[in-house]
Amino acid sequence: MKIIFSACLVASLFSSVCSAKSQSLWHDVQAKADISTEQVRLPYPGRDLRVDDVQLFKMFKDKSAQLEIPVPLPDGGFARYRLSPSPVLAPELASKFPDLMAYQGIDLDNPKNIGRFDISPNGLAGMFRHQGEWIFLSSGPNGNDAVYTSYYRKNAIPDFNLRRLANDVIDGGLIDFY
Repeated sequence: MKIIFSACLVASLFSSVCSAKSQSLWHDVQAKADISTEQVRLPYPGRDLRVDDVQLFKMFKDKSAQLEIPVPLPDGGFARYRLSPSPVLAPELASKFPDLMAYQGIDLDNPKNIGRFDISPNGLAGMFRHQGEWIFLSSGPNGNDAVYTSYYRKNAIPDFNLRRLANDVIDGGLIDFY
């Protein structure tokens, strides 16, 4: 009985820590009034959020280290991903642009869910699977004041030719994670 209680207590504390970390990094934008007229929202139905830029960039300070990050889901909540560096730039380009870094990610709660993420001076961007669907995380145009949108792939690309290309890339195996 003590073992079960202890396991439940540890799981509860871990969940609380993860939830607190999510809530301190990401903040939902409650209404259109929270986005100024100077900011451009991505035209996709999804979840709008702000991020604590200082905390976000601090997490990615060591470009060679793995890290765990809460990733916002379009319908609310967060997925917990472990990101591992996955350099995609040639060494000479990487030295010229040290603020750009790509990562491969794995969902800590469901290792079948994988994704790709990148960090740049414009913020964090990602494409990942959750419960059988692809989700995109994008900041507004030009790093739009830390306003992000988490949205489903099915809502992402209104142009037919671009949608077909995205489907070919994702479903056709042109993106090989492992």
